[in-house]
Amino acid sequence: MKYFTKIITSLAILCLSGCVTTPSHIKNINNNSLLTIKSAYVTAIDQAYNDSKRRWQHGKLGNITVNLEGKPNIGLCYHWQEIVYVGIQKSLKTTRWRATGIAINEGNFQEHHAVLVYDPSQTPFDFIFSTQHINNIYVLDPWQNGKAHIYTLKNWLKLPFSTEKPARLTKITNFKLTRFKP
Repeated sequence: MKYFTKIITSLAILCLSGCVTTPSHIKNINNNSLLTIKSAYVTAIDQAYNDSKRRWQHGKLGNITVNLEGKPNIGLCYHWQEIVYVGIQKSLKTTRWRATGIAINEGNFQEHHAVLVYDPSQTPFDFIFSTQHINNIYVLDPWQNGKAHIYTLKNWLKLPFSTEKPARLTKITNFKLTRFKP
């Protein structure tokens, strides 16, 4: 009965969240450094899906599966953030770009985490959220549909739910999930 109650509650929450649309992702990348990072990003996603010990989930229904069934299911947004961050490390050294975590709505039901990448020679860290640089900074966020989509920061900030707490940069320090070496 307890399990049934969890399922009904989760489905009710999902329905109340309404229909959502995702921000538009970048389809054509002209920047060689970003292409290098995307290649590593795609590889990290592929490695996640090929992990025989875990079943990667994505999106709101994936969250319900992870939270109700637990292991071997994995795929909350911060799980995706971690595997992407670890997976792109070599490409960051090659390109001399930087990455950090980004979170929105921290501490509430709609909290969401992703990886932000940027070229520090074009955008100093302290100016990441300035309007003049917002289209030259990118967010790697596979959580919505489990694919290696890249968004401009400007488009990613148009998340499909209300913003109760603004986006903020975060550190990614918990590497317990990932076992592959980038």
